[in-house]
Amino acid sequence: MTTSSESARFVENLGPQPRQLWWLATIIIVSVLGGAAYAVPFVFIAFCYSLLRFRLIDVRVETHSLLVGKRVIPLLLLDPTSVGNPRNTWPWLWFSKRRIAAVPFWTKGSIGITGRNAAGKSIVVSLGTNHKEELIAALTGAINAARQLNETRNESLLLPASRVSHQAGWFADPWDPVRTIRYFDGNGWTGWILPAPHLR
Repeated sequence: MTTSSESARFVENLGPQPRQLWWLATIIIVSVLGGAAYAVPFVFIAFCYSLLRFRLIDVRVETHSLLVGKRVIPLLLLDPTSVGNPRNTWPWLWFSKRRIAAVPFWTKGSIGITGRNAAGKSIVVSLGTNHKEELIAALTGAINAARQLNETRNESLLLPASRVSHQAGWFADPWDPVRTIRYFDGNGWTGWILPAPHLR
Protein backbone atom coordinates (compact mmCIF):
# COMPACT_ATOMS: atom_id res chain seq x y z
CA MET A 1 0.00 0.00 0.00
CA THR A 2 1.24 3.45 -0.87
CA THR A 3 -0.29 6.87 -0.44
CA SER A 4 1.03 9.05 -3.22
CA SER A 5 -1.53 11.82 -2.91
CA GLU A 6 -2.18 14.13 0.02
CA SER A 7 -5.93 13.65 -0.40
CA ALA A 8 -5.65 9.85 -0.53
CA ARG A 9 -6.17 7.95 2.71
CA PHE A 10 -5.38 4.61 1.06
CA VAL A 11 -3.97 3.52 -2.31
CA GLU A 12 -3.37 -0.03 -3.51
CA ASN A 13 -2.59 -1.42 -6.94
CA LEU A 14 -4.42 -4.71 -7.56
CA GLY A 15 -1.93 -5.99 -10.13
CA PRO A 16 -0.10 -9.17 -9.14
CA GLN A 17 3.35 -9.09 -7.59
CA PRO A 18 5.91 -11.30 -9.40
CA ARG A 19 5.70 -14.02 -6.70
CA GLN A 20 1.93 -14.19 -7.15
CA LEU A 21 2.36 -15.25 -10.78
CA TRP A 22 3.28 -18.70 -9.44
CA TRP A 23 -0.44 -19.19 -8.93
CA LEU A 24 -0.74 -19.96 -12.64
CA ALA A 25 1.82 -22.78 -12.50
CA THR A 26 0.23 -24.15 -9.32
CA ILE A 27 -3.28 -24.17 -10.78
CA ILE A 28 -2.11 -25.84 -14.00
CA ILE A 29 -0.22 -28.57 -12.08
CA VAL A 30 -3.23 -29.23 -9.83
CA SER A 31 -5.50 -29.41 -12.90
CA VAL A 32 -3.24 -31.92 -14.65
CA LEU A 33 -2.68 -34.09 -11.55
CA GLY A 34 -6.38 -33.98 -10.75
CA GLY A 35 -7.24 -35.47 -14.12
CA ALA A 36 -8.61 -32.24 -15.53
CA ALA A 37 -5.96 -31.58 -18.15
CA TYR A 38 -8.72 -30.46 -20.55
CA ALA A 39 -9.26 -27.45 -18.24
CA VAL A 40 -5.70 -26.14 -18.60
CA PRO A 41 -6.43 -23.93 -21.66
CA PHE A 42 -9.44 -22.43 -19.88
CA VAL A 43 -7.41 -21.83 -16.72
CA PHE A 44 -4.68 -20.15 -18.75
CA ILE A 45 -7.16 -17.91 -20.60
CA ALA A 46 -8.94 -16.97 -17.35
CA PHE A 47 -5.62 -16.15 -15.68
CA CYS A 48 -4.47 -14.00 -18.60
CA TYR A 49 -7.82 -12.20 -18.66
CA SER A 50 -7.57 -11.46 -14.92
CA LEU A 51 -3.99 -10.28 -15.35
CA LEU A 52 -4.97 -7.86 -18.12
CA ARG A 53 -8.10 -6.70 -16.31
CA PHE A 54 -6.51 -5.95 -12.92
CA ARG A 55 -2.87 -5.11 -13.65
CA LEU A 56 -3.49 -1.35 -13.83
CA ILE A 57 -6.41 -1.09 -11.38
CA ASP A 58 -5.85 1.04 -8.30
CA VAL A 59 -8.15 1.22 -5.29
CA ARG A 60 -8.04 4.71 -3.77
CA VAL A 61 -9.87 6.04 -0.73
CA GLU A 62 -9.87 9.81 -1.00
CA THR A 63 -11.49 12.58 1.03
CA HIS A 64 -14.87 12.47 -0.73
CA SER A 65 -14.79 9.38 -2.92
CA LEU A 66 -13.75 5.78 -3.45
CA LEU A 67 -12.00 5.23 -6.78
CA VAL A 68 -11.74 1.76 -8.31
CA GLY A 69 -9.81 2.16 -11.54
CA LYS A 70 -11.80 4.81 -13.42
CA ARG A 71 -15.00 4.26 -11.43
CA VAL A 72 -15.81 6.90 -8.80
CA ILE A 73 -18.21 6.35 -5.90
CA PRO A 74 -19.04 9.26 -3.56
CA LEU A 75 -18.37 8.14 0.01
CA LEU A 76 -21.69 9.59 1.16
CA LEU A 77 -23.47 6.89 -0.84
CA LEU A 78 -21.80 4.03 1.09
CA ASP A 79 -22.86 2.54 4.42
CA PRO A 80 -19.85 2.04 6.75
CA THR A 81 -21.79 -0.51 8.84
CA SER A 82 -22.16 -2.81 5.82
CA VAL A 83 -18.44 -3.62 5.44
CA GLY A 84 -18.03 -7.38 5.32
CA ASN A 85 -17.39 -10.23 2.94
CA PRO A 86 -17.65 -9.36 -0.76
CA ARG A 87 -20.74 -10.34 -2.68
CA ASN A 88 -20.33 -12.48 -5.77
CA THR A 89 -20.61 -10.21 -8.78
CA TRP A 90 -21.44 -12.21 -11.88
CA PRO A 91 -19.47 -11.37 -15.07
CA TRP A 92 -22.48 -9.78 -16.77
CA LEU A 93 -22.71 -7.28 -13.87
CA TRP A 94 -19.07 -6.14 -14.13
CA PHE A 95 -20.06 -3.14 -16.23
CA SER A 96 -23.13 -2.17 -14.22
CA LYS A 97 -23.04 1.34 -12.76
CA ARG A 98 -24.38 -0.07 -9.48
CA ARG A 99 -22.10 -3.12 -9.22
CA ILE A 100 -18.37 -2.57 -8.88
CA ALA A 101 -16.12 -5.60 -8.51
CA ALA A 102 -12.34 -5.77 -8.48
CA VAL A 103 -11.41 -9.01 -6.75
CA PRO A 104 -8.43 -10.73 -8.41
CA PHE A 105 -7.84 -14.22 -7.02
CA TRP A 106 -4.22 -13.45 -6.07
CA THR A 107 -5.07 -10.93 -3.35
CA LYS A 108 -4.84 -12.11 0.27
CA GLY A 109 -8.29 -10.91 1.23
CA SER A 110 -11.35 -9.06 0.08
CA ILE A 111 -14.14 -6.85 1.39
CA GLY A 112 -17.62 -5.86 0.33
CA ILE A 113 -19.57 -2.71 1.10
CA THR A 114 -23.05 -1.62 0.09
CA GLY A 115 -24.91 1.64 -0.15
CA ARG A 116 -27.56 3.55 -2.07
CA ASN A 117 -27.10 5.84 -5.04
CA ALA A 118 -28.76 9.24 -5.32
CA ALA A 119 -31.87 7.58 -6.82
CA GLY A 120 -32.15 5.21 -3.82
CA LYS A 121 -31.05 2.08 -5.71
CA SER A 122 -28.58 -0.31 -4.10
CA ILE A 123 -24.84 -0.12 -4.81
CA VAL A 124 -22.57 -3.13 -4.27
CA VAL A 125 -18.78 -2.75 -4.14
CA SER A 126 -16.48 -5.81 -3.87
CA LEU A 127 -12.73 -5.24 -3.57
CA GLY A 128 -9.71 -7.50 -3.34
CA THR A 129 -6.84 -6.33 -1.14
CA ASN A 130 -3.54 -7.36 0.39
CA HIS A 131 -4.06 -4.84 3.21
CA LYS A 132 -7.55 -5.65 4.46
CA GLU A 133 -7.39 -4.00 7.89
CA GLU A 134 -5.87 -0.78 6.51
CA LEU A 135 -8.47 -0.61 3.73
CA ILE A 136 -11.37 -1.11 6.15
CA ALA A 137 -9.99 1.50 8.55
CA ALA A 138 -9.39 4.04 5.77
CA LEU A 139 -12.76 3.42 4.13
CA THR A 140 -14.89 3.57 7.29
CA GLY A 141 -12.94 6.56 8.59
CA ALA A 142 -13.33 8.45 5.31
CA ILE A 143 -17.06 7.65 5.05
CA ASN A 144 -17.71 8.81 8.61
CA ALA A 145 -15.67 11.99 8.05
CA ALA A 146 -17.54 12.71 4.80
CA ARG A 147 -20.89 12.21 6.55
CA GLN A 148 -19.91 14.50 9.41
CA LEU A 149 -18.75 17.17 6.96
CA ASN A 150 -22.00 16.79 5.02
CA GLU A 151 -24.06 17.32 8.17
CA THR A 152 -22.18 20.49 9.11
CA ARG A 153 -22.39 21.83 5.55
CA ASN A 154 -26.09 21.18 4.98
CA GLU A 155 -27.13 24.29 6.85
CA SER A 156 -24.93 26.49 4.69
CA LEU A 157 -25.92 24.88 1.38
CA LEU A 158 -28.89 27.11 0.67
CA LEU A 159 -30.83 26.84 -2.56
CA PRO A 160 -29.81 29.54 -5.04
CA ALA A 161 -32.88 31.20 -6.59
CA SER A 162 -31.77 30.20 -10.09
CA ARG A 163 -32.08 26.46 -9.20
CA VAL A 164 -35.66 26.50 -7.87
CA SER A 165 -37.12 24.96 -11.03
CA HIS A 166 -34.59 22.08 -11.32
CA GLN A 167 -35.50 18.47 -10.70
CA ALA A 168 -33.23 16.34 -8.50
CA GLY A 169 -29.94 15.40 -10.18
CA TRP A 170 -26.26 16.19 -10.64
CA PHE A 171 -25.42 19.75 -11.76
CA ALA A 172 -22.37 21.99 -11.95
CA ASP A 173 -21.36 22.83 -8.40
CA PRO A 174 -22.32 26.46 -7.71
CA TRP A 175 -19.30 26.72 -5.37
CA ASP A 176 -16.79 25.20 -7.83
CA PRO A 177 -18.45 24.80 -11.26
CA VAL A 178 -15.23 24.10 -13.18
CA ARG A 179 -13.95 21.20 -11.11
CA THR A 180 -16.96 19.51 -9.50
CA ILE A 181 -20.59 18.59 -9.89
CA ARG A 182 -22.96 18.56 -6.90
CA TYR A 183 -26.19 16.64 -6.26
CA PHE A 184 -29.37 18.73 -6.03
CA ASP A 185 -32.13 16.78 -4.22
CA GLY A 186 -35.03 18.87 -5.52
CA ASN A 187 -35.10 21.14 -2.46
CA GLY A 188 -31.49 22.13 -1.90
CA TRP A 189 -27.87 21.39 -2.63
CA THR A 190 -26.44 18.39 -0.79
CA GLY A 191 -22.85 17.74 0.21
CA TRP A 192 -22.51 14.99 -2.40
CA ILE A 193 -19.90 16.01 -4.96
CA LEU A 194 -18.01 14.33 -7.81
CA PRO A 195 -15.20 15.45 -10.09
CA ALA A 196 -16.56 17.18 -13.19
CA PRO A 197 -16.89 14.76 -16.15
CA HIS A 198 -14.05 16.41 -18.10
CA LEU A 199 -11.64 15.71 -15.18
CA ARG A 200 -12.38 11.96 -14.89
